[in-house]
Amino acid sequence: MIICTSISPNHKNYDSQAAALASWQKYGECFSLNNEWELPETVMEQYQGITFIPTRKTIQHLVGKSLVTINAFYDFAIERKRDLFLINSDIIVKDLPKLKQDGITIFSRYDFTDSIGETKMFIHGYDAFYIPYQFLKMFPPSIFALGACWHDLWTPYCCIKNQIPVYYPNGEFTFHKLHEVQYPVRDWELLGRFFQLEFGFDYNISVGQVNTQAMATISNHLLKY
Repeated sequence: MIICTSISPNHKNYDSQAAALASWQKYGECFSLNNEWELPETVMEQYQGITFIPTRKTIQHLVGKSLVTINAFYDFAIERKRDLFLINSDIIVKDLPKLKQDGITIFSRYDFTDSIGETKMFIHGYDAFYIPYQFLKMFPPSIFALGACWHDLWTPYCCIKNQIPVYYPNGEFTFHKLHEVQYPVRDWELLGRFFQLEFGFDYNISVGQVNTQAMATISNHLLKY
């Protein structure tokens, strides 16, 4: 499998991001897709073991930041005919379970302040996704992007709608050092409306209600192992 992310050049926890990237490398080849003018050579040299792939498939026009679209990662893995492990750039992988091949596997993160020994599960979304090659062509074109709100619900929701199993392993595998939220509420509201329209939610309900309903649907369909 290949492991893909989009490194944040201005991340609030640089050391945590670097530690996260280092924690993945024993599991597969690691790539970072970034806007081609976003990362100067001097920044890329700081991250050993990461191959940078330039792309212009971003939602800059929508949120004012060059966040790479989910489809860019799916297309990248399809071109290489490889299974994809997609993960946020500051998520530390401590271990991985046996990964399922007849569906996708999603992971919750465990937040910590100082030590991984004291963590709390983040219950509002997911931060890592294992998608076998055979399912990558299933996903339609999308406005959602890594590092932006709602993409973590969009991927499993698409699978549920297409009757593809969504697995959820028991145990603590992925960790995250807490930092300030890096996206404005406006982005959450805006992208939530896209999610609402795409999946046919009642347009008269709030984005918060859409989130609650979507999370409940995903939770009810998870195959725990």
